[in-house]
Amino acid sequence: MTKCILNIVDGPPRNRREPAPLKNTVLRPENKCLASIFGGVLVSSRPGAQESIWAMDPVTKTPSHKHAFVGPFGILYNRAREVPYVHEPVAIYLRDVEPRMMNVTSWEYFKDKKVHWLIEMIAEMLGAFLYVYSGLGPTAAYIVGTITSQNGIGSLYTVGFSYAIGVVISITLCAATSGSHINPGLTVSLCVFRGFPIAKVARYILAQVTGAYVACLIVYLQWKDLLVAAENVLKAKGTYDTAMFTNVGPAGVFALYQSPTVNLYRVLLNEFMSNFVLGLAICGCRDPTNHFIPPAVAPWIIGFTYAVMIWGYAPTGAPANTARDIGGRLMAITIWGPKASGGAYAAISALTNTPATLLAFAVYDLLLGSSTRMITSQHADIYRCRAQYHAENDLPPQGPDPIANAAGTKSVGKTIRDKLYGGSNSPGTREHPSCAPDQISVARALSTLPQNGTTVQSHFIPCQT
Repeated sequence: MTKCILNIVDGPPRNRREPAPLKNTVLRPENKCLASIFGGVLVSSRPGAQESIWAMDPVTKTPSHKHAFVGPFGILYNRAREVPYVHEPVAIYLRDVEPRMMNVTSWEYFKDKKVHWLIEMIAEMLGAFLYVYSGLGPTAAYIVGTITSQNGIGSLYTVGFSYAIGVVISITLCAATSGSHINPGLTVSLCVFRGFPIAKVARYILAQVTGAYVACLIVYLQWKDLLVAAENVLKAKGTYDTAMFTNVGPAGVFALYQSPTVNLYRVLLNEFMSNFVLGLAICGCRDPTNHFIPPAVAPWIIGFTYAVMIWGYAPTGAPANTARDIGGRLMAITIWGPKASGGAYAAISALTNTPATLLAFAVYDLLLGSSTRMITSQHADIYRCRAQYHAENDLPPQGPDPIANAAGTKSVGKTIRDKLYGGSNSPGTREHPSCAPDQISVARALSTLPQNGTTVQSHFIPCQT
């Protein structure tokens, strides 16, 4: 099945080599076409077909004659170079395919429009909670098993693996709501390098620390009997004072402490490098031009990069997350008092994360990234959906909106849908919930369009024929 590039012409059909305006074109089903930013030209759907077309020069705003041909899947090629296009599918909402009860719909309206800032904080708190909770159980099993000589109930491998899965769970569940930073260093870096609103930074960090604290407290309650038994073993051996508040003691399950045999300066180097490498991995995963890391794979790469830091450098102390460190340390102080604070190491583990992550972002942007690269289609879909969601709920964007900037409008999706169906409450999308042009045939798409022509903005829409 070949996808084709279709076009809009304004008014009666023109000579196909005659340039057409880019905006306020008239959609007419009889033209059997949907969109083209190149102007009024119908590009053949036959792969390899040579076409002479008029294209609007983006710099001079004047029409220029170009030669192009249609390749497989409807990609326009120009002088052996792929010419990308941006498509704007008709929006399909969850409410159109999964009806909700009225009270749920009312709550969603209140949640999305009135208290979205609070929902973002809850999502960050939940993300940090899931990540810390996933890793603390195996950590407790490893430390308690070592103290009580119960072999086989935990290892450094299980600790790293569980934290990796926790990161994956946190990102996949919470990223759509808050971005799932779950890391104060990442939040600060996104504010500095990616335009994340500075007003959100403090409350994001507060939510992250709170989530880690709650996770530590719950795990302590679940493991309390075994932790007390481990403390009694240390007291019986006479090593309670020297081992309790170390990375191999019961308190080390929740708070991170300096190993007695490791120099503090090497601890600083270890912590900085661990955070720096993790920051580079995060930058690569968040780069929308990175074709090697699609969005669905990114959580796994971040999670297992964190696991590598644990497997390789945890014996010298590598929290790699300020929220995890502060939340766990506050919880340890809550249970065992000020003696669980950690001394000078606490400052290193809490403060090193942010400058190391900032340096990672700077290195990536200056040496590895490039704003002249094209973003992938998967990331374009994410940006488009995010921009539409924020625009329709009157929410400020989480940083610059490339889709809105490129289109010159607040929300491309909202503009298209409103002009095509007469508003977000129109029954058009409800009657045709599956009318995404990239999922159905041209005939079915045309059947959903008004017969008398509807004014829309011109954007590319790939269709199947």
